[in-house]
Amino acid sequence: MEISYTTQPTGPFYNQLINSLDERSSQGEENTKMEVASDMVAQPVVAKPVVSQPIVAQPVVAQATGGGLVASVSLGKRQLNFGFGGNKKSRLSGDPVLKDEPKTPRPKPKSSFNLKSLSLKINTTTEPHLKNYFKILSKLLMLNSDKLMGFYYEGSTMTFSEKAADHSIMKEELVGDEQIYIFLCRKLALIKKYNVQFFNIQPSLGHGDSVFLSGTMGTVEEVHKHRFTMSINFVRLRKKCYIQNQFFHVE
Repeated sequence: MEISYTTQPTGPFYNQLINSLDERSSQGEENTKMEVASDMVAQPVVAKPVVSQPIVAQPVVAQATGGGLVASVSLGKRQLNFGFGGNKKSRLSGDPVLKDEPKTPRPKPKSSFNLKSLSLKINTTTEPHLKNYFKILSKLLMLNSDKLMGFYYEGSTMTFSEKAADHSIMKEELVGDEQIYIFLCRKLALIKKYNVQFFNIQPSLGHGDSVFLSGTMGTVEEVHKHRFTMSINFVRLRKKCYIQNQFFHVE
């Protein structure tokens, strides 16, 4: 007899096995329905207390591998004191901080290129030249010439100051031979007498001399009308003596 694929096997053993399987499947379905029903019942929600933990800053250590430097950075405590001071230790390295040793002062120079034009002795012609200057200065109106300009050149400078009756001081800055000559003719034309009471000559740069004078000056009627002080720096240019700097103060 041939058995087709659609024919179901029959017999008491097969029927008993089928019945036991059906009972188990029905019980599984009932248990599943009961579990689903129990899950559908709302359960009370109980809130659990949340305990906050304090945040503690931990030091972060960064290490470079391969023989590099190891850097340590602390976020909890920051130190900015670099420990500079005498006999103190640096808080960063722990090594003592050394003060810079005082530098040895350089010796004063004995000679310089700027001093090559310094006169080693007083020129013997300075005093006669100075006397000739005052002779011409006291006769500006009488001579009526520009001989006084021969003592100055384009680079000459003069500072003229005068103390007034109210103790205020007037000052004039003059540059060049022509400007100085015009000012002296306008300001000192009436002064006829110069009485030099003190003068001193010192060697100076430019192969010249530095002169300081003090005394009185005035008119023919008042010989000692004003007191004056003057300093002159003579220099030699092309073997001729000129006034380089001049300070003239009148009281």
